[in-house]
Amino acid sequence: MKKYIIRQKGWVFDDDTYNYDGHHDLIGIYDTKEEAMEKVDHFNHVFFLSSAFLRNRYQRNYNYSLNGDSYVKSDNLAALVAKALDVNLDEIYPPRNSLFMKDPEKYLSKLTSAQVKAILLELDFSFFTCIELEKEVDYLFKIKRNPALWKEHEDLSYYSDPDDFYYFDDDRDSDKHRIVKTKFDCYYYAIFDDSYYIIYELNRDKLLKGPIQHLSDTPALLSQIIENCPAIQYNVEDEVIEFTKEITPVELMSLDAVLSTPILLCEKIKITDIPLLNITNSYVYKEASKKYDLHKT
Repeated sequence: MKKYIIRQKGWVFDDDTYNYDGHHDLIGIYDTKEEAMEKVDHFNHVFFLSSAFLRNRYQRNYNYSLNGDSYVKSDNLAALVAKALDVNLDEIYPPRNSLFMKDPEKYLSKLTSAQVKAILLELDFSFFTCIELEKEVDYLFKIKRNPALWKEHEDLSYYSDPDDFYYFDDDRDSDKHRIVKTKFDCYYYAIFDDSYYIIYELNRDKLLKGPIQHLSDTPALLSQIIENCPAIQYNVEDEVIEFTKEITPVELMSLDAVLSTPILLCEKIKITDIPLLNITNSYVYKEASKKYDLHKT
């Protein structure tokens, strides 16, 4: 039986933008997509009313091919709200002025959940998302450096707990472990998260050093993967596997699949073991509930 989970988007504030940091807290688990999407639409509505018109820009829904370089434009956002309310744009968004200086609650309170949903779809943006888990799959993944490989190349005395090094965290101050949907996501964040520089570390520490037949139980297959991946090379003279920064998550996954000691571990974590965040107790939700009708469909 499929499960549908709601996760809150992670937004990490950086100067004048809110940069995307993946999916963070687990908000709910549902047996039907309809129920989950109803909740997603409601929570998106609430957070839109409260947070969409901050001075800072938000990244749009993350697209792996874009690497997060696309942001919501305030002009487009205001224009869509004006269109939904059938009012002149200048009435709610004076040129060369801050957003909604003319009584934002007056206008935003008129928006229904359905209208907000349409605006968010047009912008390709959201605060919450519904993730579908396949039949009989009720787990997500944590990303972890393989201690059997990394412990000999890292001075763990700098860490009060070795797991502070081994696990990949999201960018919140609370240092919570990053939890993702798929193994591909594990490798994606391991490669592209600027906080970790995993490819630099692999080359610097020469983690995969030794004869091919010592690095894999299937050396012929390992050699084939290296031959087919331009971003992975075997330095015959030094007997070490080397990487370029162009390596893809799929290539690193393929390599790990045939290594005797893989680089990364993708640990399964049951969704029932992940604490649910009661979003209705959040500051944003409570403040919005004081100003708006949160059940306006």
